[in-house]
Amino acid sequence: MLAIQPQAFSVNMDNDFLFIQLNDSKFQFTPVEYTIYSSDHTPMRKGRFSGKVVQLRLAHLPLGQYGIEIELAGSSVNYSFSRS
Repeated sequence: MLAIQPQAFSVNMDNDFLFIQLNDSKFQFTPVEYTIYSSDHTPMRKGRFSGKVVQLRLAHLPLGQYGIEIELAGSSVNYSFSRS
């Protein structure tokens, strides 16, 4: 199992879109799984992608604070973001 560092990803919210960028190209073709949680830890969305960047449209989510867990190669990192 690899230890994934938080800087392995960039997570940015822009309007109704969340962008996840994989900063380490050696994992470019490794499947990445993600789960978005509400502030009370209720899963709101799950998915997976391969590649360096994914754009997630989050207009369906209510305004508020969220967390995202990103799993790659058996390790995970967590980020928080707000939809305002």
